[in-house]
Amino acid sequence: MKLRLFVSCLAVLAFAAGCASNRSTAPKEAQVLAPGSRLTLKIDVSKSASEEGADIYRQRLGQRLAGAGIVTADPQAPRSLEVVLVTYSMRPPAKRALFGAFAGKDKLQSRVVLKDALTGEVTSEFFVTSQDASSIGSIRGLIEQHADKIVQSLVPSEP
Repeated sequence: MKLRLFVSCLAVLAFAAGCASNRSTAPKEAQVLAPGSRLTLKIDVSKSASEEGADIYRQRLGQRLAGAGIVTADPQAPRSLEVVLVTYSMRPPAKRALFGAFAGKDKLQSRVVLKDALTGEVTSEFFVTSQDASSIGSIRGLIEQHADKIVQSLVPSEP
């Protein structure tokens, strides 16, 4: 009886540990920007995003892209970059802390679109997805990692 209980507990712990992961899906068809590329930036956020989450997302993404030297305010830039946070699904903090992996997953998904500014033709479009089932870390951390993943897919030399 004790052995059966021990094995059952061990199986539950193994399942919980296996589910508790922070995963980012690599983007498909990402267009790597050449050094010196200049483009205008537009960031939109899903209505389901909290105000705090949207601010973190905009701030981190804007800072990282500006730091990479590819964003310009010049309306004559040859290309534009539109980044839309289309999925923003976060568990309540208390639920994350109490139930961890059993409370579901935090999920972010962004659509990244590069366009020719003159013709409006889409030259590249891809999605970046990040998920976290663990209760370790913060929502801020997941949002910042997601923004960093977007920048890394456009400018691989950025850390």
